[in-house]
Amino acid sequence: MSAHDGTPSTPDAADDPATPDAAGDPATPGAAGDPATPVARDPRAEAQRVAGDRFDARVLEPSPPAVLDGEWFADDPPAVGTAATGRPVLAPVPGTGPVTWDQWLAARPTPTRSPPSAGPPASCSVGRPTPPGPSSSTCPRQAPPTRRSRSTPSLPVDPVAAAFLGDWYGFAWSVLEELRADAASVEASRVQLWPEHLDAAFECFPAERRATFGASPGDAAVSEPYLYVLPPHGDAVAPSELWNADSFRGAILPLGEFVDAADQRAACLSFLRQRRSVLEP
Repeated sequence: MSAHDGTPSTPDAADDPATPDAAGDPATPGAAGDPATPVARDPRAEAQRVAGDRFDARVLEPSPPAVLDGEWFADDPPAVGTAATGRPVLAPVPGTGPVTWDQWLAARPTPTRSPPSAGPPASCSVGRPTPPGPSSSTCPRQAPPTRRSRSTPSLPVDPVAAAFLGDWYGFAWSVLEELRADAASVEASRVQLWPEHLDAAFECFPAERRATFGASPGDAAVSEPYLYVLPPHGDAVAPSELWNADSFRGAILPLGEFVDAADQRAACLSFLRQRRSVLEP
């Protein structure tokens, strides 16, 4: 899937031009240097700065440039394709490029940051939500757009709350994309944002065993963001420690139960993969 001829061995750190200076700051503060002012993020560009010029970096978060054709109008992160640059692809998951981020980091005992493609952009991880107000955001992002009309006043958007939601969706999307890329996630659909509850989710398994794996920003039943697994039908599983949801027959992992984990991604993927293994046809 790469334009590179041959499969290179694990890259040598001495040959790579990436340095802390090359990695740069993951986001520039907004107006007047206020870190609470949301700014646009480009996860793939951040990853490229970390990787340097030897590889063509790929990430699991949807990233520019915009995709304007097809059914989805969005890129498919695990489908890394061919590098137009002619450089080998630095891939987010095994099997999608000659070198993965894990292999790239293995040659670097003191990496400049965590691999952007394996989680949220740069070193950003999802944290506890900050109450709306004049505080700063660790990882500012682009605030959701607002619609205005002559008869409707402008909708105030708290920059810290918007940044937190951006961090949550970025983290959740990359976790779901890694799960979707697993060989066990057979007949997987694309990850998409559903309009009713604004949850990101994908489905996998054949029709009679079709299950949903997703991430919600929170709802009337759960007051914080959470990951969830929805079996194909209500009687597919019996209530147990694995299937702990109250508002539906399924499983949830609230943010508060993994936000302090040493490895948030590992905790989330373990939760999702354990329940997928129970539902496998």
